[in-house]
Amino acid sequence: MNFKQYLSERGETVYSIAKKDGWKELGTERQIYRWAEGLSIPNVRNMKIICHDLTDNLVDPNSFFIKAWERMEQDHE
Repeated sequence: MNFKQYLSERGETVYSIAKKDGWKELGTERQIYRWAEGLSIPNVRNMKIICHDLTDNLVDPNSFFIKAWERMEQDHE
């Protein structure tokens, strides 16, 4: 599952999750939004925290790269 799907299934938004413990330390609401939309990819440390600690292995690390790749392909059409 990708990060955006995770948020949707949990009934969360980027803004609501950014205020929770564990997420606040990762970055701003804007940065978390950019990860969810595939506009940027979290660094290795943050990706490990997101995928393993905060989402209980529900978010696949590769999904960040796939989302960014899809976004890049759309921009070049």
